[in-house]
Amino acid sequence: MDATLTAARELYLAGNLPAPDAIPCVCGADRAEHLGKAKAGACPATNCKRYRPNEIMRLAVRAAAGAEATFHGDLREFSRRSRARMKRKTTISVRPSDVGACRRSVYYRETPPEDFVSDITNMGAAFMGGLIHEEFMRRRAVLYPWRLYGDKRGNEVYLPGNERPYRYDEYDPITGRLTSIKTAGSWRWDKTGQDGADDKWWDQDHLYAMCLIALGYPVDEVEILVIERADGKSERFIEPYSAERAEAALRKLQALAISLEIGMVPPRDEAGPSTSGLCRNCFARSNCWNIPQAEKRGVSPEFLTLVPKDPEDEYIAAIAEELVLTREAKTAAGKREDELKALLDGDLELRPYGNYEPVPGKNSRKRWEDWAGKVGGLFHLPDAVRPGELPEVEVATTTHITWRRKRKATIAAEAKAKKAAEKAAAEAAAQAAALADQVEELEQAS
Repeated sequence: MDATLTAARELYLAGNLPAPDAIPCVCGADRAEHLGKAKAGACPATNCKRYRPNEIMRLAVRAAAGAEATFHGDLREFSRRSRARMKRKTTISVRPSDVGACRRSVYYRETPPEDFVSDITNMGAAFMGGLIHEEFMRRRAVLYPWRLYGDKRGNEVYLPGNERPYRYDEYDPITGRLTSIKTAGSWRWDKTGQDGADDKWWDQDHLYAMCLIALGYPVDEVEILVIERADGKSERFIEPYSAERAEAALRKLQALAISLEIGMVPPRDEAGPSTSGLCRNCFARSNCWNIPQAEKRGVSPEFLTLVPKDPEDEYIAAIAEELVLTREAKTAAGKREDELKALLDGDLELRPYGNYEPVPGKNSRKRWEDWAGKVGGLFHLPDAVRPGELPEVEVATTTHITWRRKRKATIAAEAKAKKAAEKAAAEAAAQAAALADQVEELEQAS
């Protein structure tokens, strides 16, 4: 083994390692003996001109810290170092990924107030998505080496009026297709199945495409490839490039950037932490929604933040009216849902009908009431005949059918296959007709 690693191992096994900021200097003196506020200057005792950490000791300290590191801890530290390496050239930097994001969150990121304190967020899903994304892109680069990848130096793009580089995922200059890779959890996967790719994803990709076109590259279409993190299922969505959509997205970003530059506070685009998962995991949730103050008063953050201090009766009445009307509509919709369920509660063949399909499911419920009755009856039996073990809890299982719309990618694939089949049938019919005409001509000639 390398001599440096051997020496670091000996220090590690000996124990009593210093803190990372107290590693001795190569001159042999402790860091505390060096001059300066940061203890990085000269050392009078050894005539050392500046502090330089003992690299073997430093390696042992880092190894000891790494031995205790956690999965999420390592990912957070890597993310922190990656962000630190990105030098911002402008005071305010609005990004393509900000299209469709909550504008207030961009405000807290770019121009936070002086008293702002960031909240801890759950980054587990984002970290896993990043790992899948980076490794998948690395493998794609091996398979398709002629394609351009935005994370490679020299392939960056720039928004008009913005000097910060931005990175798209993948671009094929031969097919003229820009591809974006998205990973999804179960909720996002189900939503994508019903609604297709999110509008903000399309806006972002059209922006990247516009930037590539400005550099002289042809872009005919944009593709969004969605990968489910749980088991690797994937779906792709493709649409033609639209200059109008790209320009509209750019105008949104420019308006947001201008508002931040002149000191405006943009509106919130989410409903609040009581109902919005994005708000509940936002880094600015406490400041944005006054959560600590709301908890202290025992009210909702939305009430404290959005409702005036002394609201007029008409203001509260209007909200109450909308709430009652919404509940009445919900009740009527629930009643109609039950009526429609009854119409499909028969011996239908379980298969897709049009764009809709039945999904079988099961509900299981432990019958604790029956179990309690059985156990209670045991106490009335003589000890000699009482069983040594308690009876098992019975589980009641019922089946049900849930009707849902087919996944949007499936509908699109079926429509494409149907169109191809119709085209093939038309071509076959045309060939058959042409052949029949040839036969007829031959018969007439004979």
